[in-house]
Amino acid sequence: MWVNISAQELCDGDVADLVRGVLDDSGMSADRLGIELTESGVIRDPERATAEMNALRSLGVSLALDDFGTGYSSLSHLQRFPSTS
Repeated sequence: MWVNISAQELCDGDVADLVRGVLDDSGMSADRLGIELTESGVIRDPERATAEMNALRSLGVSLALDDFGTGYSSLSHLQRFPSTS
C-alpha cells in the first residue's frame, strides 16, 4: 500500500511516530507500506525531511519521491536524501 505524505505533514509533524503507531495498531508489516513524499516537501526543509526519511526507513517502510522535477530541484539534490525505492 502506498500513501502520500504532504509537505506540511513531513515538515511539521512527526511522521515516523505516526506511521509507527498506525503499523502497531493495524498489525500491518512495515515492508508492505510505501510512503510517497513530494519534492516540495523534502526541499522545503531538507534537514527535517532527511531525519524523517531516515526514521521511516528504519521502520522498514519504502520511500518514493513524487513530483520530482516539477519544482526547482535537480538530480544532484537526490544525493542528500536517504535511498528511495
